[in-house]
Order: sequence, then structure tokens, then C-alpha cells
Amino acid sequence: MYSKLSEIYQKDREEQKCLLLQEFFNFTYEKGSDITTHISKIGRLVFRLKTLKQSIDDSMVISKILSTLPDNYKHFRTAWELIPTEERTLAKLTSKLVTEEMMHKSDGHEESVAFNTSERGCFKCKRHIEKFCELKESGEKKCYRCGKGHFARNCTKKDNWRERRKQNSSCKICKKTNHVEKDCFLETKIKKTEQSLMTRKYLF
Repeated sequence: MYSKLSEIYQKDREEQKCLLLQEFFNFTYEKGSDITTHISKIGRLVFRLKTLKQSIDDSMVISKILSTLPDNYKHFRTAWELIPTEERTLAKLTSKLVTEEMMHKSDGHEESVAFNTSERGCFKCKRHIEKFCELKESGEKKCYRCGKGHFARNCTKKDNWRERRKQNSSCKICKKTNHVEKDCFLETKIKKTEQSLMTRKYLF
């Protein structure tokens, strides 16, 4: 009798374990939920699995959390992958995600803000962490708008540049939009032609 009950109990535990594992792997981010609640739900599933002697290590939990983040956390995922592997702990991930969520709520930033500048992806070469970039001091990448060491799309002076370009968009000689009449190449060419004609007039 005891053996029969034990067998039934063991079978029930295995069924529960299978159902919980299925729930864990199929778990997704609930629209309208917050990050803290999302992480807590995953944590509860992991706890229930561990009570059934099913091992779930932190790396699996971290992967699950990252893979189920909403689309507006794509910059966060990229930044997280740039952190050295040995520093990617569950506690650190949770802390940074909570910070990221608070910043999202306060100012709506889409770009990841939970990471220090040195931990962010390099905006110069896109290959590694910014603090290790060889181009950081070399000046190889320069903004064509202000001449400083960043890409034009990140330039804080782009609005002023656009305004100047708009003002310079009325060359009446060649109709091009990148200069004014006094800098027009065609105007210079016309003047040289006129001077040449005047010279010939006096010679003949």
C-alpha cells in the first residue's frame, strides 16, 4: 500500500515538474506589466521548480529574463552583452533593469541608461565597449557638422546646421543648395570667362 502511494506521489511530482517547466519556457512578458513584476513571476516559477528538485541555474534565469524583455529594452540587451561574463550576475541584472525602468518612466529614454558610459557599446566603431576603443583619441571619426569626435546623427548642433543649410539653399546662379552666390563655382567661372573676353576685345 505504501509503495503504491509513493509511486502515485512520485508520478504526480513528475507531472507537476513537466507542467512547470513548460510554463517556464513558454513564459512571456505580459503587456502593461512592469519589470519588477515580470522578474518576480519568473522567480516564483523557479522557486516552485526547485521545491520539486528541478535544478534551474542563474544563467538560465538570466537568459529567460533577457529573452522576454519588451522591444523598448533592445538597447539594454545589447549593453548587457558587453559586460564581462563573470560580472553578469542575476542580482546585477535585476538591479540594472529596475534602474532602467525608472529612467524609462521618468523621461521616456529609449536608449539604455542603466549602464555607466564605460559599459555602453562603442558608438565609434560598434565593436566593443566604448572605454576600450582605439578610435576614442585618434579623431578618425569626426562629425561633418561640427568637426568633433562623434557621428553626425548624434550631433547636438544638427538643428543649427540644418538652419544654416536652409539659409544657404538659395544660390540663384546654379540653383544648388549647399552654398550662397558669393561662393558659387559657376559665378567664378563666369567672371573668368568675362575677363577673358574683355582681354581678347582689347587685343583684337
